[in-house]
Amino acid sequence: MREITQNGVNLIKRFEGFSQTVYFCTAGYPTIGYAHGVKDDEDFSAGIDEAQAEELLRQGAVIAERIRFGFFALARSTVSLVISSILSMSLRKEARLIITHLPQTPHCQTGACCNFP
Repeated sequence: MREITQNGVNLIKRFEGFSQTVYFCTAGYPTIGYAHGVKDDEDFSAGIDEAQAEELLRQGAVIAERIRFGFFALARSTVSLVISSILSMSLRKEARLIITHLPQTPHCQTGACCNFP
């Protein structure tokens, strides 16, 4: 997993701006520092300085990277499963076509051995 670079931190800081005290973002959530969403168990009543805000920003970037990594891993697995299912269905269809054109053997009286889901 990658770590956010100082250039990345500086870019976010420039766009987000710094707030030493808690404010409510446009979505209505309590926020502090560089757009850090305040959790229920956090107390920032005394405010924070820029170094603390940058540390919160870095911690948030690690969490965001883990979420992104997890999402892409899940998406990759889902795509693999879908492709596998499509190939499996296609192969079953091809097998059905081949078997229906084969002459029946004496042991295949009912055709049960030729039924594929």
